[in-house]
Amino acid sequence: MGELEKLGAIVTVTGDHGMSDKSHDDGTPNVLFVEDYIRSQWPETKPRVICPIADPFVKHHGAMGGFVRVHLLGERKTDIDGMLEQIRKLPQVEVAMTGEEAAALFEMPLDREGDMVVIAKQSAALGARADEHDLSQLGGHRLRSHGGLSEQGVPLIRSAVVKDADCLGKDRQWRNFDAFDLALNY
Repeated sequence: MGELEKLGAIVTVTGDHGMSDKSHDDGTPNVLFVEDYIRSQWPETKPRVICPIADPFVKHHGAMGGFVRVHLLGERKTDIDGMLEQIRKLPQVEVAMTGEEAAALFEMPLDREGDMVVIAKQSAALGARADEHDLSQLGGHRLRSHGGLSEQGVPLIRSAVVKDADCLGKDRQWRNFDAFDLALNY
């Protein structure tokens, strides 16, 4: 990167996401299997939980992370607000909301969203069903993963000083994909 800068390039560096420990103090994984929980409380909803982190490598994140989408394939008579209220009380959960709320908040397409979204606390991971995640392969390693709100903070570095810092805006919330804008336009 230093060589590129010497040649006159503006270099911007960022990360795609942070990473957090998802284990209890004793080293055991702190996991909530969301589909198992919903099925045990509201079986008529026939939930299907989708974990966006699909990499099954257990010593990294075992297809579990801080964010899951919940699709309710069964009866829709169940009070979703009541379900969300109960899910929010679980010790691993930081946020639970409707798919509509998540799509608006996180700027995601509504047609690809679930009926609900659940986001884990920093110290916890979310999975679908216990039988889909083989945690025995951790082999003494602590579970680590990402995908929650706690892993959003990543460095955003530019190799040159911005000439007019006021143009950046004091209250702007920079995100990793802003690296292109920062490198090319400031």
